[in-house]
Amino acid sequence: MNSQEDESTLVAHLEYFSDRLLRVFSHSFFTIEFQNDKDLCHPDSIKDCRRLMLHVIRDACLNETLIALRDIDDFLVPRECSSRNEKGRTKARASDLLASDFGYLENKTFLSASERTDINQLIAHTTKRGPEVYQQNWDVWELVSKCVSQCSSFLDWVEQQHKSHFLLFTAALNCRVTTRKIYEAVHAARDDHQTSQV
Repeated sequence: MNSQEDESTLVAHLEYFSDRLLRVFSHSFFTIEFQNDKDLCHPDSIKDCRRLMLHVIRDACLNETLIALRDIDDFLVPRECSSRNEKGRTKARASDLLASDFGYLENKTFLSASERTDINQLIAHTTKRGPEVYQQNWDVWELVSKCVSQCSSFLDWVEQQHKSHFLLFTAALNCRVTTRKIYEAVHAARDDHQTSQV
């Protein structure tokens, strides 16, 4: 790293990444908040406004989680990596923020080709496959778990490589610890809910 300006830019980028990473929990937050809500079912009519709102918000949270997962998966693939040529993945633009911009050159992709294709064709774009989304069973927690694991590796690396750059080290540490605490809290809430259902 050449200067304080470079470090402050990387800190701002890491804080932005942290915000993007937290979006992978959108669906989990919704599910925890409304899991016992009697209105959380498909509305019988447009007049059933609260049920309709919950249905739309649930779908929006699921979509946000899946798009965030795809976004973070892209972030974790180095700019010059052969896997960027795989079906469903786009070439990195100069304006894209990637882990490799921090010097991290390991490919930490976590979405399979089929998961990426499904997100692209059923969520990110309006396609002829679109109606399949109503039968799609996303294993959201599995995808989030893979994402958090790979991001933790990246953040650990930033902490190790930038120990002498206090602000960058602190930003990485804060992102890793916050993400881990949220992950553990959501995991515990999921376990509590599953236990109460038995």
